[in-house]
Amino acid sequence: MKTNSITTTSFKGYDARPLKGFLMNSNPFGIARELKAIGDKEGFKIYSIIDGVVLKDQINPASYDTFNIWVQDMWTIAKNSLLSVINDRTASKIKQKLNLVDNKAQLDLKNKSDIFSKNKHISGGNLFIVKGDQGDEVIVGSDELNKFDPTEIMAMYSVNKVTIIPQMDFHIDLSIRPLDNKRILLADDITTLNVLKKGEKKLEKFLSSLTEEEKENYGIQSLAFKNLIEEFKDNIEKNKYASSALVEQTLKNSGYEVIKVPGRVYESYTIRKNPSLVSVCNYMNANVTYNRDGKLIYITNKSPIEDILFLTPQLSEKIGFSFEQEFIKSLSPYIEKEHIYFIEGGDGFVKDQMLTFYGGGIHCVSMEIPEEMK
Repeated sequence: MKTNSITTTSFKGYDARPLKGFLMNSNPFGIARELKAIGDKEGFKIYSIIDGVVLKDQINPASYDTFNIWVQDMWTIAKNSLLSVINDRTASKIKQKLNLVDNKAQLDLKNKSDIFSKNKHISGGNLFIVKGDQGDEVIVGSDELNKFDPTEIMAMYSVNKVTIIPQMDFHIDLSIRPLDNKRILLADDITTLNVLKKGEKKLEKFLSSLTEEEKENYGIQSLAFKNLIEEFKDNIEKNKYASSALVEQTLKNSGYEVIKVPGRVYESYTIRKNPSLVSVCNYMNANVTYNRDGKLIYITNKSPIEDILFLTPQLSEKIGFSFEQEFIKSLSPYIEKEHIYFIEGGDGFVKDQMLTFYGGGIHCVSMEIPEEMK
């Protein structure tokens, strides 16, 4: 994969740093309210679009409507300008509220009838703006080369370097997550598989201390571990997307430090010859920023993995294993445990529906607003 660079005005990017807050389009199952509670603690705000109007500190009532939850697909703030999939009333209100201007790359398309198909906009889920060694950089999924060349991407986002990485999923925010200082988390299937095997061994060790009669109470957990491990191995084999090893090497070649984590468990399908992954668990689709005290915070999605393994909190404590806790441990050199959050939503919406049925997580439904925006 090639890297391109040009000289341009520096912009601070969207990897971990203080943010003014996040823009959300609705509040399905209370997830916007849940994110706001974290913001109240850590020092960021939630801006909510209500009937096409952006309002500060006002959240839509919790709703079962999931039609308009996506934000990253619609808008991106780049150097005091707004890139939008379509210049409609809502885009105008966002620009007005956040003192943004039209993106120069989009001006010539502003009034064209075919704007939806031709507009210069990349879904935020397939792009990250990060701080680099000599200015700002963009990491973008290779699928976008079907529409734009690297020079266009640099002009759109006012950056001086673009790194194209292979697609590990439909969007790259399902497989990587930039932190800071050119450090990037990468969901690694082998690491994930080894963590699951570690849990199985922990369970086996616990069972070895029990009588045969007592062991019968935990037969379902033993079977669940074996099934999940075998199913995930099979899904890794069936996965037609790029391997994490290829993405790792591409990022390293571009000067990034790659941190492999147990970040996703998925089911793999092929639909009309096209690869498709359904996330059973995805901790990569996350919001990362600094809090008011300058500490990193990580906000991701609750997962049903513990339920799939029939691990109650009590049993997890007994055997010394929780998949969620293993992910937290993988972040421990970089982020303190008390600043790692798992969004749940009402009625188990995130773990039971949002990832598996709707195909997205907390990053997909909340757009970063740079601290510079007043």
